[in-house]
Order: sequence, then C-alpha cells, then structure tokens
Amino acid sequence: RASMLIGTAATVAVQSSSITTSTFVPMCGLGFVTLEQMYPFTLGANIGTTITPILASLATNVVAALQIALAHLLFNVFGTIIWFPIPFMRSIPLKCSKVLGKKVASRKFLATMYLVGIFIVIPTVLLALSAAGTAAVISGIVVLPMLIGGGFPVFPLTGE
Repeated sequence: RASMLIGTAATVAVQSSSITTSTFVPMCGLGFVTLEQMYPFTLGANIGTTITPILASLATNVVAALQIALAHLLFNVFGTIIWFPIPFMRSIPLKCSKVLGKKVASRKFLATMYLVGIFIVIPTVLLALSAAGTAAVISGIVVLPMLIGGGFPVFPLTGE
C-alpha cells in the first residue's frame, strides 16, 4: 500500500515515528483519515523509525550495535509481514483498537490501566518467567493471555 511507503519515507525523513504518527492521529480523530488508512501508515512509520539506530550503529563500527539495530528492523518488518498482508490478521489489531478506543472514550481510567498493564505488568511477569527458565516462559505464554482475558472483561473483541 502506498500509505505504508509514505509512512516509512516520512519517518525516515524526520527520523521519528512519533512525529509522523502524532501528525496523523488528530486527522484520524477528525475523520479526515480512517483507521484503516492510518494502519498501514503507522506500520510504515514503525519500519522507518529503524533507520535512525541503523545509521547510529554504522557510525560506531561496533558489530553488536549493528546487530541490535538490524534486529529492531527485522522485528518491525516481520511484525508487518505477520499482521498486514492477510485481511483476517489485519482485522485483529483494527478491531481491538476500535473496541479499546470506545471503552476508553467513556472510561478514561481504562487508558491508564491499559498502559500500566502493557508496559509494566506484562513485561515484569515475562521477565520474571524468563528468569525462572524456558518451561516457565512457555507456561507464561500460554497462561498469561488467559489471565489477561479473564482479568479484563471490559475489553471483549466485540463492539458491545
């Protein structure tokens, strides 16, 4: 899609996906751009933002720096390959964002709960599991989504 290339190019130009997405999010909110149009743009911005660490790593002449920068690039590229090309897979984040957006619009505290859960609770649990060993990580990958689904019934995958 053209918007994915535009998102990538715009982010490479300004070297910040925050700037490119923050510019277009209000347009989406005002109805000038649909969520479906914004989604590939955002994925492109996520790929484009990897150019900055690649450039920085090339300036260091340190192999490990280039390796982690390329891992960042590949993570974003493979994430896009997994989630975007297949319409069914593409619809999952779109549906989740629509439902979450509607819930948060009427209950602002849910935004804080979501951010704390995604950026503090889940990483802490996964870090603890990884310290416990491979079997614990595999168990956590299976059990954690069930706990989250059961612990947050306000986020069903329906628009209700």
